[in-house]
Amino acid sequence: QYMQLLDTSVNKLEFNEVSRFFIPNEIFEEITQKLPIGVPSMIANSIGERFLLTKKEDGTIEIKLLFSYHQSPSGKEYKLNFAEESDGTKRLFDLLPAFIRQDNVNDLTVVVDEVDRSLHSIITKQLFSFFLKKSKICFNQQIIATTHDLQLLTQDLFRRDEMWILERRENGTELIPLSDFEDIRYDKDIRKSYLEGRMGGIPQVTLPFPKIRDCE
Repeated sequence: QYMQLLDTSVNKLEFNEVSRFFIPNEIFEEITQKLPIGVPSMIANSIGERFLLTKKEDGTIEIKLLFSYHQSPSGKEYKLNFAEESDGTKRLFDLLPAFIRQDNVNDLTVVVDEVDRSLHSIITKQLFSFFLKKSKICFNQQIIATTHDLQLLTQDLFRRDEMWILERRENGTELIPLSDFEDIRYDKDIRKSYLEGRMGGIPQVTLPFPKIRDCE
């Protein structure tokens, strides 16, 4: 349902049972030794396939592979191995559990590196808007995420103390909350201030433009 609402063109997701030979022996043995009985566990391989593994009471392992369903312009439904989906669709599938949690577990913090990777800015903003609204009315949870997407640098979405700049120093990296900058008002375009270098965190790029002799 959420994949449809976020404009992925995926109509349905389904795990279909497959042979255990879909997973290399050495990986299969290592993983299955650690599986708890009766608790489904999902793994992904290097080409983007998603498997659902469940250990039964007798020790056998049920393996299911994720497939996605789409609709052609003629209205005919077709099926894809989920590994064939775009990087953005796969990334969204992996991130959704953090943003649309169905449980009411409180005091939970999820950490996401490069949250915007392979996603359109509008989709990333929608995910955060949904999470912030739901966390206010349903539970007490938190997401800490890094990003290079300047569209997320907005006071329409986050408070100033919720946005931090990472400034590279000689001996490491310093984290600076935007609330430390006294001249940032609630109505100020902080993206413009950031790009003008007023808050730090700007890459010091010195790549020279090529000259004709560089082509020889």
